[in-house]
Amino acid sequence: MTTDEMHSEDFLQFLSFMGVYMRAVEHDREDRIVNDPFAEPLTRQIAPQLAPRMQKWTQSLSQPENYIALRTRYLDDAITQRNACIRQVVLFRAGLDTRPYRLASLQDCHVFEVDQNIALFEHKVDVLEALSAKLIPEQHEIVVADVNDFNWEEKLLSAGFDSTIPTFWALDGVTMYLERASNVALLKTIDILSAPGSEIWGDVGGQALKEGEIVVFKQ
Repeated sequence: MTTDEMHSEDFLQFLSFMGVYMRAVEHDREDRIVNDPFAEPLTRQIAPQLAPRMQKWTQSLSQPENYIALRTRYLDDAITQRNACIRQVVLFRAGLDTRPYRLASLQDCHVFEVDQNIALFEHKVDVLEALSAKLIPEQHEIVVADVNDFNWEEKLLSAGFDSTIPTFWALDGVTMYLERASNVALLKTIDILSAPGSEIWGDVGGQALKEGEIVVFKQ
């Protein structure tokens, strides 16, 4: 897979829906470690296309839904267990993220959801409004921005982000789809915007994932 293909909006949108589909699979388990009642409705229309792809993945990857479940649970717990002084949260690649609708620990927060794909935000809002789902945060902003662009932080600041107070930064499924230079630039910008007491969470894929297994995802 070429770098351009890996960073294409269609590919990233597909991965977003697959991640939600795997959260739905986990939520359906009796012994689930992730409680996401919104995952299945978000993927209901395209589940017939996602299910066969999921079956194909399991031929090459051992239970990929477990990786998503563990990643989701770790971040859920990190947000819930963050320092009590942190009331500002930034969720990257958040187009189909449901945490603002399901994590009670975000109740007194100002949450910023950042994603380059406005269609994902629109789909999420449409589906969850139809379910009468309520936003939990005290304040909530949608920021349409690509972290590969140099001006994503300007869009974040324009949306009301306050760099003088501690922030929890969540990079859920972000770093492995960026080139090294983009990751370095992203982390440097986060560092500049972070007041003392800020926290950051991110998952990092190894070289095998970046060079091998990601090709399976494209098939």
